[in-house]
Amino acid sequence: MGVVAFDIKHDSNGIFGCFSEPSIPAHIFCGVSPSQPVNHLVGHRFPKKSALVLNQSHGANLIELSGPNTLKDLAQPADGLIVDRVIWKRDFEDRVLTIRVADCMAILIFNTQMIAMIHVGWRGLVNGIIGGALRYFNSPVRAFIFPHASAQQYEIGPEVQEQLPDTAVYTVAHHTKFLLNLGHSAANQITAKNSKNQVFQSKICTMLDQRFYSHRRGCQANQRNLLVVSDCS
Repeated sequence: MGVVAFDIKHDSNGIFGCFSEPSIPAHIFCGVSPSQPVNHLVGHRFPKKSALVLNQSHGANLIELSGPNTLKDLAQPADGLIVDRVIWKRDFEDRVLTIRVADCMAILIFNTQMIAMIHVGWRGLVNGIIGGALRYFNSPVRAFIFPHASAQQYEIGPEVQEQLPDTAVYTVAHHTKFLLNLGHSAANQITAKNSKNQVFQSKICTMLDQRFYSHRRGCQANQRNLLVVSDCS
């Protein structure tokens, strides 16, 4: 798994960041709260575009956007969006995809035909949302894992550890607690599907970096970081 620099910038609309890799069609806003509605931030950063917002539930459901009539599916609980890049250009060029996170992973997966963005925490690793997203791809992918809680900070109990798949990576913190490496666990699932899949991640930890909201650090339930995929050209 590779490491890619994640650059944080400030402007009049707040804090935002993006990977230094120019081919990645995504940004992440650091700190999105009710006082900063999603479409308000998106409108300032991407004029004339509006956000597609998932009804996230820490599950494994995915929504495939196959045309304008599928927008109604966004009301259903889901933690991932899938779209063909040709369909995006045809039907959704005035939209951006969004995922909200606060210690879990936002993962962007794409190749020349398809693009997917998913929300993955320990439940997502257990429920197989990564494998579900990869079934939409017929050729190798590149996957980018955005800032999330690091392996040194993401503590789980034995009731979670016993549910984890064999691809999970964790260490024993003490006799009743474990430290789960979300990034490496996700990377293992991605490369298990195809050894040619490439995985990159940021080394920023949302629990330690005060610029990010962190559920485990004590942010409010409605405070989240926002991943925005603005285009896939």
